[in-house]
Amino acid sequence: MKIIYIHQYFNTPEMGGSTRSFEIAKRLVEKGHEVNLITTLQNKKNTDNKKRWTMTNESGINVFWFPIEYSNKLNFYLRVIAFFKFAFHSFKKGLSLRGDLIYATSTPLTIIIPGFLLSFLKNKPLILEVRDLWPTLPIAIGALKNPFNIFLAKLLEKFAYKFSKKIIALSPGIKQGIIDQGISKEKVLVIPNSCDLENFTIKNHSIENIKFRKKHNISEKNLLITYAGTFGKINNIFYMVDIAEKLKNNPLITFLAVGDGADFEKVKRLVEEKKIQKSFKIIKTLPKKNMPQVLSASNISLSIFLPLKEMESNSANKFFDGLASGNMILVNYGGWQEDILIRNNSGMRLPQNIEDAAEIVSQLEKNRSKVAEFGTNAKRLAVIEFDRCKLTDKLERIIINVSKDE
Repeated sequence: MKIIYIHQYFNTPEMGGSTRSFEIAKRLVEKGHEVNLITTLQNKKNTDNKKRWTMTNESGINVFWFPIEYSNKLNFYLRVIAFFKFAFHSFKKGLSLRGDLIYATSTPLTIIIPGFLLSFLKNKPLILEVRDLWPTLPIAIGALKNPFNIFLAKLLEKFAYKFSKKIIALSPGIKQGIIDQGISKEKVLVIPNSCDLENFTIKNHSIENIKFRKKHNISEKNLLITYAGTFGKINNIFYMVDIAEKLKNNPLITFLAVGDGADFEKVKRLVEEKKIQKSFKIIKTLPKKNMPQVLSASNISLSIFLPLKEMESNSANKFFDGLASGNMILVNYGGWQEDILIRNNSGMRLPQNIEDAAEIVSQLEKNRSKVAEFGTNAKRLAVIEFDRCKLTDKLERIIINVSKDE
């Protein structure tokens, strides 16, 4: 089967960020499908003075790249311009490609524009993948305020759900949010983010851990708590910094934050102002292929957000990478991920109160056997419920059934 896959923020393992689309597409290719993936070159150094498509083959995936600068450091209007630029150029590129099915992944929700148009003109089914509820989330964090813009965004949301043959939601909460818009529950299927067990199983585990800790001046004796993800407003890395400050007199606890984003420099300055550089390490974005070593050297993986009800339906990559690495997981939000952790003794929820959260971390440092036990349970959970190969098999069945129904 020929699949036209549209994703504005596609990453390979050599790049930083989520590689969900890469891992799914790669496995579909291995199963004999042809995947033509349309995406963007986002880095400014790659977009200057370039106005043409380039094509690469990434593990069998035909990837078509168009230069459109984008980062979460751009203001709202520049982001919107980038969204519509991609919608236009991806539609044009899609017209030149042969496909039996269109697979469009949001965010941004504007992905529905090329997805719908290509589906209509080629008379092929459209599957929409929804990674976050838009515009619910931008409204909640104050990124979308103008009443007219909100009206248009909600209109686009209803249009996207209505004209998709099937919708893939990344969590039960996202599925419910789509159903609440009047969409049939049979139309919406859940395939969460998943665990790449092959890549996150480290050979010579102990040796690699020692190397990583030595390189970053982290004692082998220390409890290492790692956040690996975006430094954005919604991620609230300042919560992690505040906990570290409370525990700065405990020499056996080290915090590590890996990533980049709008708040990167602010976080870096705050760590310096609080004089906690010894216990709070910061590493700028690493390629995804390097993350197994980082998390393997850690004891606990941290997944945190601002205290917003809307974030409880998230399907954060960092959560699943932590499971795959066999780390105990700490979250600071409720919802389906907290339920999974509690049910499987794989982690726990930290309170928003900094002193209370710091006390829990302090107790975990004293109870390393519990941390190790929860980490073992996390790895088991990754294997049983969130193996990426099994979830790709499920997606393939959906794709084949949708195509047959046409």
